[in-house]
Amino acid sequence: MHGGAPGSGAPKGKRNGAYVDGAHTGEAIVEKRWANRLANDLISENKIPPISVRVRQVEGSVHRVVEAPDGEEDTWRHQLEYALGTASKAFVDACLHRLLSACRLPGQAAPTSTSVSAALAIIQSLKPENEIQAALAVDAACLHAASTNVLSRLPLNGERRIVAMANAAARLERAFHNAIETFYKIKRGNKQTIRVEKVIVEQGAQAIVGNVKR
Repeated sequence: MHGGAPGSGAPKGKRNGAYVDGAHTGEAIVEKRWANRLANDLISENKIPPISVRVRQVEGSVHRVVEAPDGEEDTWRHQLEYALGTASKAFVDACLHRLLSACRLPGQAAPTSTSVSAALAIIQSLKPENEIQAALAVDAACLHAASTNVLSRLPLNGERRIVAMANAAARLERAFHNAIETFYKIKRGNKQTIRVEKVIVEQGAQAIVGNVKR
């Protein structure tokens, strides 16, 4: 007999013959619904916090690694995958390696937690939806870091050196803007928009202004 008297109804948990892994128990379903509501609220209200990293030098080596700042590696990994629009762990590792190699603060000899976290903030603000978009976003972040580093090294004397460094910084800035422009073209689709600002109708002519539907 199901329902009514205490102890009646289907057995709970593993005593139930249909129990497999606990993913469909009442508690699990409630937890999933709560997690989905929380995620949707965060996404809709743009309250997803920026991702930060910790850059650590490997003991006894000049190499550096990027890791979760609070030790919560799994949660941090999921945040990175979401920010980069991918489900590929290899792609995430490749992006982190590129950022670690290219993103240094002016005056710093090596990448730091701040420099890589700042680069990730640029990427996160672009909201890439797939690996192609994420690759362009990583390009933009690396180019931004490179241009600021070149600008910080402008010499105080020597006209030729000043001109050479200024030209290099200008080229990097153009490349940065081109990367952003290309990113949005791919993200929004290659659509051409024609804007008519002025319409002149000559005497005896006719014109329709507005949205015309056939």
